[in-house]
Amino acid sequence: AKENVYFSTDFYLNRITNGVEWTLAGYDTLPVPRPHYRSDNSLEQTIGGVEVLLKYKISKHWGVENSLAFTAISNQSSIPAYKGIIARGVNNVGQGRYGQNYVPPYIYNAIVSFDLKRLHANLHYQYSASHTWQWPGWDAKTRKDKFGLKPVPAYDLLNAYVGVEIIKHFGVAIEAYNLLNNLHTEWRGDESYFGRAVWARINVQY
Repeated sequence: AKENVYFSTDFYLNRITNGVEWTLAGYDTLPVPRPHYRSDNSLEQTIGGVEVLLKYKISKHWGVENSLAFTAISNQSSIPAYKGIIARGVNNVGQGRYGQNYVPPYIYNAIVSFDLKRLHANLHYQYSASHTWQWPGWDAKTRKDKFGLKPVPAYDLLNAYVGVEIIKHFGVAIEAYNLLNNLHTEWRGDESYFGRAVWARINVQY
């Protein structure tokens, strides 16, 4: 039936002027050499994307949802170090302190949900495409920022939620993130990884 199907396509375009970027302001030599930074309103950024959403009500209690989101970023920096050959040529990641490829170009979500009176549950699968940060790291020898690439490999997640409404406006829930314990990094390709996590939640609504 038509009333069991929902489809939507959303477009967005945001422009940010005078965005903040951190720049190297100098360094201290005692007790050991270390940098200090300042914030500059030097970034103009355009963020655009599209999300396609499809929901289908299988039965009274079961439903599925699929969405695919695409995102693109364009940066214009007024700081020479963030718009010169380091940013545009060698690394080819665009302008700006972190480049402009530091968000996944696309993310896919699939959700299976179950609702029965006061019981609500869902199983959520998410796939995030690979992307790359340009990540400056301070070089103690040269006393300058040293630019490098920090790749974030593609990753997928399986999350779950089970909640019960005990009385009106009050309920409890258990949520699980990354059920399969797929160790991954989600930003700048650093050495910290996100593993499985489970927590309880109390919901109070007025």
